[in-house]
Amino acid sequence: MGWLGKRELREIQIGQDKHVTLQELIGATRKFSSKMEIGRGHFGRVYKAELEGGQTTVAVKRLSTHSKEKVEEFLNEFYTLKSLRHENLVQLLDGYFGEGLHLLIYEYMPNLSIADAFFGSNSRLKFNWETRFNICLGIARGLDHLHEHPRLKMVHRDIKAENILLDGALNAKISDFGMASLYTEEEQLMIIKVEAPNGHMAPEYAIQGFVTSKVDVYSFGVVILEIVSGKKNAGYKFNHESEYLLDMVSKTDRTYGVL
Repeated sequence: MGWLGKRELREIQIGQDKHVTLQELIGATRKFSSKMEIGRGHFGRVYKAELEGGQTTVAVKRLSTHSKEKVEEFLNEFYTLKSLRHENLVQLLDGYFGEGLHLLIYEYMPNLSIADAFFGSNSRLKFNWETRFNICLGIARGLDHLHEHPRLKMVHRDIKAENILLDGALNAKISDFGMASLYTEEEQLMIIKVEAPNGHMAPEYAIQGFVTSKVDVYSFGVVILEIVSGKKNAGYKFNHESEYLLDMVSKTDRTYGVL
């Protein structure tokens, strides 16, 4: 592990008044073993790290590519979350940025993401209607904090089931802020190049690159449909002939007027 050396003693925060060395953190992931992997994103992989004899557990996100663009997005997530605190936003504990190694350290979410909990093949969780409602309410509160923050108004731009995490009490927390964009009251419309449109994106964003806080609201609506129906809006593509969750809901509404 050439990226350690003298830096291995650098202390990293894993909780209030709790610190470990970089070497201890990497050791807790079993040197980024696939057995400790708990998630993947467009940045790279996320690992579980058990420290202090199993008394403290954190999630470690490791950047897998070092292109200038991805490193900038990774740093964007760090500085964005460093300035934000809310019960429905995943808490960033610390970060490490060294040559060949970039890490973000988060609070650990034992129930992983909504995608894992609702659609994962090994999910053992059961969700009644009250729990589903509370999850949706938590997401709404997190988004409201982002959109209406007095100093840092923000558009997340990537709200989807994979980016909503659940803690031990099934409280929802928004994660993955690498694509987040700041705006002021005078700059609520941006034009951003979209690399890979997906079924959670608002049409004006996916097709034209127009971004306002409304694109998060649209994506949130898709997540609500997934939570209520228990079905994933998988593989949805604009102008695609196949029928997916959004099409099914629209068709059902036209037929039965359920919305």
